[in-house]
Amino acid sequence: DPGPAATARSVDAYEWQQALPPRELAATVRMTAPRRRQLRKALDRRTVLPTSPARALPAAPDPHENVRANPLADIAGLLVRTAGLDGAEAGRSVGTSEARRAGVTGGTGPSAGVDAAGIERRLPSQGGLACVELYVLAEPSLFGLPGSVFTYDDVGHRVFSVRADILPWRAALARAGLDGEETEAAVVVVADIGRLHTVCGDSAWRTAHLEAGVAAMQLIVAARGSGIHVTFTADWDSDLPEWLEIDPEREAVTAVAALSRDSWARPTAQETLR
Repeated sequence: DPGPAATARSVDAYEWQQALPPRELAATVRMTAPRRRQLRKALDRRTVLPTSPARALPAAPDPHENVRANPLADIAGLLVRTAGLDGAEAGRSVGTSEARRAGVTGGTGPSAGVDAAGIERRLPSQGGLACVELYVLAEPSLFGLPGSVFTYDDVGHRVFSVRADILPWRAALARAGLDGEETEAAVVVVADIGRLHTVCGDSAWRTAHLEAGVAAMQLIVAARGSGIHVTFTADWDSDLPEWLEIDPEREAVTAVAALSRDSWARPTAQETLR
């Protein structure tokens, strides 16, 4: 009989071994603990766009009101609800960097439904972990900003221009099997795995993808409530992460959704130049 102490050690060793990732997914060279801590600190770095043009978005329209369709207001409302926010919570005067630094902790705030930035969300999980980013592919005329790639700041309820050049995003949607010409904009859901590594360790990939799935479901619910057609694609160009300027070591594209609405009117060339 090996005794209870030896049995406990065997159980601990078994549990530790089972917690390791599958051999085919493990790194070819095992890292030391100090090296792992250094990498996790690098993964936790914040992505900021201090010099990028930004625009505050309008308040989310009431989906029950019979108002004239406006692509900017409709998409702004869609982004708010996808982030789990009510219209009244959008654009609260909380610093983006401060809120995101708080969100890195991975907590859901002092009470259910309140994230680390102090903003109440309908979904305590999505947003509370601060591991989902929303990007928008659209024409410059939609937001009145340069470029065709934008990122959504849910705390400040505004969009930033990620890059100044115009990219053939409609052609990319067409290659993915979507109708790019009938699409007003496309929402790209990105999971930021790096933010969760400190808390979740090796399970950060699964947790971040789960959170991104919740955001995608919120997108569907919000779109249907606003009369917006949403079409997801299971495939996208391999250069999409480069378009978004995300770090493939810590961020992953998890969903691409094309947005369209029958009542949206495309701006004329003259309106676009204004």
